[in-house]
Amino acid sequence: MGAEALCRGAAQVVGIEKSAAACRVVKENWQKVAQPTQVYEVHKADVVSGLSAMSRSFDLIYFDPPYASGLYLPLLARLNPYLAADGEIAVEYGGDHWHPDQLPATVTDKLELVRQKRYSSTNLAFFRHRQ
Repeated sequence: MGAEALCRGAAQVVGIEKSAAACRVVKENWQKVAQPTQVYEVHKADVVSGLSAMSRSFDLIYFDPPYASGLYLPLLARLNPYLAADGEIAVEYGGDHWHPDQLPATVTDKLELVRQKRYSSTNLAFFRHRQ
């Protein structure tokens, strides 16, 4: 998704990836599509520690964990401080492992589900700061 963002003109793209081999591939791919004025970074880390190292907010956060990872709730509970005031979180999920309706009040008090899309067996849920 970072390459897609760069192709669509994103000024800055940041990725967090646990696998060193995947990091190398992502960097190579992003380098191929990035324009000289675009900034991109790929951090080799697990997503929890990678997020902890971030000190900025983002207009769009795209979250695509392995479906059976159990990361949905812990990460959605932590993403709010990294989301810009008018930003959006897009969460990819497969319906067999997690669904946005499973979020507890501790998350839905801060984030609201604004829309969902389905593409074959892939689903996307979009969240914004609760107003």
